[in-house]
Amino acid sequence: AWGTTGLTGGSSTVDHLVISQLRIAGTTDDVIEIYNPTVAAISLSGYSVQYLAANGNFGFRVNLTATNSVPSNGWYLVAGNGYAGSPSRDDSLGTSNLGNTNGHALLVNKTSTVSSCSDAAIKDKVGYGASASCPEGGSGNNTAAPGAGLSVSRKPGGALGAGQDTDVNSDDFLSPATPAFHNRFDTPASLPAALGNVGNSLFVSQSVSGTTLTWGKATA
Repeated sequence: AWGTTGLTGGSSTVDHLVISQLRIAGTTDDVIEIYNPTVAAISLSGYSVQYLAANGNFGFRVNLTATNSVPSNGWYLVAGNGYAGSPSRDDSLGTSNLGNTNGHALLVNKTSTVSSCSDAAIKDKVGYGASASCPEGGSGNNTAAPGAGLSVSRKPGGALGAGQDTDVNSDDFLSPATPAFHNRFDTPASLPAALGNVGNSLFVSQSVSGTTLTWGKATA
């Protein structure tokens, strides 16, 4: 038997910052957007964003501004020096750019370079493009690489925020679309009402006539 837990009290069950949106096909205006699905602001002291190539080789590291934080159910916009869009960026990638077709964007809870694609300090990782070798969920579970003028966004998206994190990139991101970026001053996401919990939701038992599946009842 097993059970699942849905959203309770309108909050996400994810307890850490996540990468919520990527634009990678620019020249000097790449974007890594971060989202906070928790009930309290999270300081960026000790955090960095890093890039690994499709084969896992190190690309670059940018340490985030330690005095800034990401508000509860809010965003944080990190963009290259060529970014001139709206809203304004919260932090800079400088002249660093992600690979245009394949690679890995990392959100890391340390300001030194990661040792590998499985470094324990990696809080979130997005492998994009068909040849990304170590996306969340393992090889083959990459999200699509957004083409020129597009981005990929974490589900559910928009005003509902970006709190889905199953640790499988291909399941957690929407198809490439026109970007709608957010910064830390934007209105926080409006989360859906509590969905309740489902306890011991599916029971499996063997009988002489075959396998029997019995669903439990949802609780408020």
